[in-house]
Amino acid sequence: CHFIIHQHCQLNVPPMCTIPYSTVSKILGEDRPKPPIENCNKRGTTSSSIGFSTFDPLPGFPLEKQQRISLPKFNDFEYVGRLGSGGYAQVYCVQHILSKQYFAIKVADGTNEQARQQLEVEKQILFRYSDGNPYMIKAYCAFHQGSNLFLVMELVQGGTLSHKIQIRRMDENDIRFYVAQLICVLQYLHSKNIVYRDLKLEHAIVNSTGSIRLIDYGLGRLLKTPDDTCHTFCGTYSYMAPEVRRLEKSTSNEGYSYPVDFWALGVMFIQMLWGEQMDFSHQMFPNGNEETHAPRNLAQTLELPRYISPAAHSYVMGLLENDPEKRLGSPNSPHGSIREHPFFKSGHPINWQEIDEGIFKAVHKAPTITFTESDRSSHPSLSILQLDILDKDVSAKVEWLAAGKSTCTSVEEERFKSFDYISESTSLEFI
Repeated sequence: CHFIIHQHCQLNVPPMCTIPYSTVSKILGEDRPKPPIENCNKRGTTSSSIGFSTFDPLPGFPLEKQQRISLPKFNDFEYVGRLGSGGYAQVYCVQHILSKQYFAIKVADGTNEQARQQLEVEKQILFRYSDGNPYMIKAYCAFHQGSNLFLVMELVQGGTLSHKIQIRRMDENDIRFYVAQLICVLQYLHSKNIVYRDLKLEHAIVNSTGSIRLIDYGLGRLLKTPDDTCHTFCGTYSYMAPEVRRLEKSTSNEGYSYPVDFWALGVMFIQMLWGEQMDFSHQMFPNGNEETHAPRNLAQTLELPRYISPAAHSYVMGLLENDPEKRLGSPNSPHGSIREHPFFKSGHPINWQEIDEGIFKAVHKAPTITFTESDRSSHPSLSILQLDILDKDVSAKVEWLAAGKSTCTSVEEERFKSFDYISESTSLEFI
């Protein structure tokens, strides 16, 4: 019947053969009930509720510069190792063959609508806002190969905060230093009406100077106005604020906003104190029933190490307030300003001007890990730590090479071409 439809819309439309177009138009024009709140596995994450059409088109090049700008291709990069994998994407360490520079490339299947949307959201956030904050990972370009999408980002040579707590327990000076940087980047995102929604130890990479880079923006939600709210049940379960957890079973229209990021920061704070990752569900719901019982106030029931200072205790209690309006970081919090708390004035006090500018004299070096001489000789420019944490399994390289052989139809090619982008400020990296 030659009915034309986007491939990614097929699951939402019934077979159209023999149905008159006038009938189709009438059906599509009818009001539909809103879909139920999206759910997820408790240990996993869900897709973002943002549509990337919310953003205006990214800025392009002046016409006179377009002739000399060449978007990188898959074959311009050499595989080094896999950095990590998630629910919808793989991240690889690669070397740009011409410039010999190292980059991190995130790869997602463009035919998977959830994967495509999350990577598009991340691309939009990074290209629009990462230059305005020293703690956001930087993106250089985006391109496609067949049906696969590739986002090229800076390679941060270091380990995540999760790596650091596995090596040794942090003292309060360490935690103060990292928390201050995270506050800086979270407040910056919030000033752009973005709720990050997936803050956790694994998403904060510490480079060789101790500076953090926040990664993985696929669950980010751009609010239309500062007073708007989110309504999607998403994120990593052990870091979810009570107002997000309620959405898993609730049918109410109550939403959530920026304070969910400060709750997750409180969870990270405790994990860094204890030196291990943990889930606090059993303390929030001691009877194990989250459906019929409101969460207990974690700030009042949580067991903290005896060696914690009163200032640190007060700070983490403020972050873990059940009421988002009272939570530290909220404008009307009874705990005061998130930056002016006594915790940041004790021990090695924080100089907020240095933190905001990202030019502090760091004393928190990345941990040293052993490496093999063969790895070191092959990639002498990579740090010892970076070489150690790379996944050099043969299957990872096979997956990378397979991603570069992906093909697509001419119709899909037009669709995926819209993902391609390189900003003028970073294009010189590849010229």
